[in-house]
Amino acid sequence: MGLLTRGSGQYRLVRGGLVASPRAVLVRGLNPEHHPELKAILKGAALTVIHSPGPLQEFYLRCLTQGTKPELARLTVARKIATLVWTLWKKGEVYDAERLRQSQAAQPLGMRREKAVVRPGPGSPDPESFGFEGESP
Repeated sequence: MGLLTRGSGQYRLVRGGLVASPRAVLVRGLNPEHHPELKAILKGAALTVIHSPGPLQEFYLRCLTQGTKPELARLTVARKIATLVWTLWKKGEVYDAERLRQSQAAQPLGMRREKAVVRPGPGSPDPESFGFEGESP
């Protein structure tokens, strides 16, 4: 289920009246390649790490102490895992919990860095196509 949106370019004037063009309506949220299996894996991984000691559990607990609803905090952890996996895969690095802990300590929750532009290679899945929305498992 997604949110239907129309842009101003999807309308045209016909005899002085505004008419919707026959182009397809845009769907925000899930796309046709939303990878439900990957989404379930990442949400399951988030549930596992929030119950295990480590930097991701600390991150989850910080989200809760700052007033984030538990289901949104779990979703944030799942997105963080997706970002970690993507970054480690693209750089060919190995996961280092201490390095993650240090980077989280250096950046307070709620402050955002500029997003890096990731250009996946041919045949690579687009991280935006993972289909995360606000629902929780």
